Amino acid sequence: MNKLILILVHRGTRPDFQPGLLNLVARPTEPTCVDRTQLHYGGWINNRLEPATTNYYRVCAVDTAGQKRRFSRQAQVTTKP
Repeated sequence: MNKLILILVHRGTRPDFQPGLLNLVARPTEPTCVDRTQLHYGGWINNRLEPATTNYYRVCAVDTAGQKRRFSRQAQVTTKP
């Protein structure tokens, strides 16, 4: 079995969202991740968090062969007001 080398974190506004490049929000190097609004000139425009909003996250691991493992179930998070 290939070694896991990368974690992908995706965020959506609906519980049934499909992970993809447009909702990829992080590639953490540690087993924790804090999603913060970031300004990326020329980057994705939807990488922002709104106050008092529910978001859903799904995580996927990628191995050394570039193969994605199954995505996790969604985790529901509500931002502070």
